[in-house]
Amino acid sequence: MWSPFLTLHRWTDPETGASPLYAACEHNRFDCAKLLLDRHYSASKARSDGLPPLYGAMQHGSLPFVVMLLDAGAD
Repeated sequence: MWSPFLTLHRWTDPETGASPLYAACEHNRFDCAKLLLDRHYSASKARSDGLPPLYGAMQHGSLPFVVMLLDAGAD
């Protein structure tokens, strides 16, 4: 059975290699990031260059994202 969340688990940005969670953190979309984590999306799935979502959240100085990612088990 097709599910949009199954599709999101496989998607990466073709230019940066960013995962949906990384993109949500990078673009300050707390609602999207929370939805992904609530659906058991990996809090540590890195971009193609190895940078994890936690790096993106810290780079943009977003404390709520950092806390949410750490609570979800990000490394």
